Amino acid sequence: MKLLAVSDIHGRRSIVQKLVENSLKDPPDLIVVAGDLSNGSFREAIAVLEIFRKSRIKTVFVPGNMDPPSLLTHKDNNDITMNVHLRVVSIDEIIIAGIGGSNITPFNTFIEFGEEEIKKMLDEIASKINNEDIKKLVMVTHVPPYETSVDKVFTGSHVGSNALREFIELKQPLVLITGHIHEARGIDKLGSTLIVNPGPLFRGYYAVIYISKGKDNVHAELHRLHG
Repeated sequence: MKLLAVSDIHGRRSIVQKLVENSLKDPPDLIVVAGDLSNGSFREAIAVLEIFRKSRIKTVFVPGNMDPPSLLTHKDNNDITMNVHLRVVSIDEIIIAGIGGSNITPFNTFIEFGEEEIKKMLDEIASKINNEDIKKLVMVTHVPPYETSVDKVFTGSHVGSNALREFIELKQPLVLITGHIHEARGIDKLGSTLIVNPGPLFRGYYAVIYISKGKDNVHAELHRLHG
């Protein structure tokens, strides 16, 4: 299974359009958007989602901390784009679950949660998944887990979520797709869980993740749009 992973679009519809056009040459099975579709405008976020919908490539997303709170409960009335914030869904060979927003930042952005709130949301998701299905779970969170290579800001500080790190260490999902920290684009692992921060799409960055049918082989590649 081929996943196209993106994050941090920040309303740049022209980049999304270019990504979609490139993707149609060799379409992924699923596009995964790990938040910050907009800069706080619901209309902007919906316009981004409309580009994905028109591609006819199934797309799942969670809101980011820069998206409007109304996006947390938004439900598209189509069979292409799907909000997976606090949802668990089965898509082909994998299970997808997600949490939007971020942990608390110094910037008082639109969707932020305390660590206890994040833990409660993760517990809610875990209660919906049996132990066997964890092995094929792809988690989508805007915030990265604490103290990994994908949560380090330019000062060198780690700013990810402790609650998310604990969840990953305990549950060991197959993949975590995240974003939020633009400068921390990369690939890491916690135990057997592959962690991918594709980098900000508004700068042309994205990732492709391949999952074998046997679920015992998963790898990711970082890419950038050119031209």
